[in-house]
Amino acid sequence: MTAGGERAIGRERTIDVDGPLRVVEYGDAGPVFVCVHGLGGSALDWQLLAPRLAERGRVLAFDLPGFGDSPLGRRSATIAQLRALLDRFMHDLVREPAVLVGNSMGAMLAVLQAAACPRTVNGLVLLSPVLPASALRLPHPLTTAQFILYATPAVGEWYVRARRRQLTPQALVNATLGYIAAHPDRIPEMVFEDRTALATRRALDPTGDLAFLAAARSLLRLLATPRRYRRVVDRVMAPALVVHGRRDRLVSVRAARAAAARRQDWRFDLLSEVGHVPQLEAPEKVVAAIHEWQSSLSQTAANFAAPR
Repeated sequence: MTAGGERAIGRERTIDVDGPLRVVEYGDAGPVFVCVHGLGGSALDWQLLAPRLAERGRVLAFDLPGFGDSPLGRRSATIAQLRALLDRFMHDLVREPAVLVGNSMGAMLAVLQAAACPRTVNGLVLLSPVLPASALRLPHPLTTAQFILYATPAVGEWYVRARRRQLTPQALVNATLGYIAAHPDRIPEMVFEDRTALATRRALDPTGDLAFLAAARSLLRLLATPRRYRRVVDRVMAPALVVHGRRDRLVSVRAARAAAARRQDWRFDLLSEVGHVPQLEAPEKVVAAIHEWQSSLSQTAANFAAPR
């Protein structure tokens, strides 16, 4: 989106990563930002943030298999397989260290990639990230109840299928953004329009529910072993910026704050009156936080390199 509020169109293409993968690119040169969407999301999650980031670099956003306009095909949508696909994407298309910008589950994938293949990542921007939690830092009760449904065999399939059949694509988008955003009325109308068009297309894909449930269930399995996940977080060498909405109903603010405190080299920014999707609710604030964080890293590096 431009300063005047017009829709900023990225360059779209489809590449092959064990199957079709839709990619949207903004900008032409400079440092690379790779945007990874969350559970149930798509490259559209970045339509407000990516054009702003492209003023300072090249931005790549893509639809994970089974989400957006990337068909699942014979691929799997478990966290392990999605992380492996992200690794392929980094090696085959990006081919240089990049800043991974992830939201929710996408932030989890970014952390896993940074821990497993540190040479591909020179920074992390984690927006409302799914990080190790505990019973004292659970999300909103409704979110907990929904994920219990997702985790239950047969019940999860029935629940997502029934919700999709009972709601029109427009109603589904309105309900989703109404829950994950603190103030959905602050999100531009074009975001609702584009997501409704995508939901209409997605309704024709019978594998969408399979991908969603596979990702949700494997995400829960990783969260069920918080000590193991914390060890992964501890292995990350890249600098990180954590941006969290104070009114996030999906991911506990306390969990994000605790994880960031464990990594004192990570920066933590809390945005008031913002929910689970800061990149849609407050893209200007997110970009400002990223620029300030990168400037501080550059200054620290310069100070370190200065002769004594």
